[in-house]
Amino acid sequence: MKECVSEHLQNLCRKDPVFAQQILLPHKSMVHCFQYINRKAKDYIQQEMKDNDIKPEDGVYGGDVPDGLCYQWAEDYFNDPDAPEDKEKEEEFIPRPYAGSSTSKSKKTAAKKEPKKQESKNNYEQMTLEV
Repeated sequence: MKECVSEHLQNLCRKDPVFAQQILLPHKSMVHCFQYINRKAKDYIQQEMKDNDIKPEDGVYGGDVPDGLCYQWAEDYFNDPDAPEDKEKEEEFIPRPYAGSSTSKSKKTAAKKEPKKQESKNNYEQMTLEV
């Protein structure tokens, strides 16, 4: 399926430069395109089951989606500026309490880690020359 859909889209790009620009949009991708097609196919099969009054056996039902419909969904994905597959899912913020170390330990370790200052033997001063 992936090769056939990709080939179909390439042929469309050769014929229609406006469609080729749609494919090159940064938020569009072939991965999202196939996710879009799979979502549409799932909806199509569920509607077919409902229309024909079919119940899945052991929770499983398989069906066929016409090739032309898959090609159309691929075109629809690239023409849809608000496809759900293009939306980035925001990471849910979960507030957590700060679990820092105690202050008495940090003072002791800070005192141990402080390097000894070496006094410089050469005592240099900045000198300016006036011209």
